[in-house]
Amino acid sequence: MSTFVIHAVDIVTDDEALADEIHPRFILALGLPGAVRRRYGSSRRVLFYAHRAGTAPITKSKLEFEETARARKHLIEFLARGQQVVIEGPHAKGAMHYWQGGRGLLDGVETLLANRVTLEDVGRVMAELCAEVGKPYRSQGAQAALIDVMRNSSRKHQTVEMALRHHPSLAVNKDAFDADPWQLSTPAGVMDLRTAKMSDHGPLMRM
Repeated sequence: MSTFVIHAVDIVTDDEALADEIHPRFILALGLPGAVRRRYGSSRRVLFYAHRAGTAPITKSKLEFEETARARKHLIEFLARGQQVVIEGPHAKGAMHYWQGGRGLLDGVETLLANRVTLEDVGRVMAELCAEVGKPYRSQGAQAALIDVMRNSSRKHQTVEMALRHHPSLAVNKDAFDADPWQLSTPAGVMDLRTAKMSDHGPLMRM
């Protein structure tokens, strides 16, 4: 099936616990999917969402990370324009696909229409997952994760911009700038108006 209008979140991991952790993150961010396609004997799954008409086209995005200690790779893909996904029939390895809860796409039309998604929605959840997935894996030494967020399309710059706007390490409220009225930014540094002492400029000062 083409994912031009009906998009797909493809959770590709053989770790059942990890898949069960990622799955609800998309529900919290995007709402209930219209349907969930599973495969017998596998933790991998695909969640289906509809594009909100009148908003910017959504393109493929990918978050890939690896547990170096156990040599296990995990992949989360948001499939959109130009991609396809298998919805029924046997997998290449032989196991059959099935619809979770017995509800296929035709059964989930109302849910699809109620929870249509935008480029900004997708950029936000992928950026949040990138940040949160990085914490447990990158901080544990031997379990360091190699995280690669890729945006593959002619709209790459727009997709990346949308993701970065909501990245927790980059998003700053305007009230955080020039918050201290006693600190004056000058070409030579930052002066404390109460003591006349100078200090070096720094990005965390937000001046």
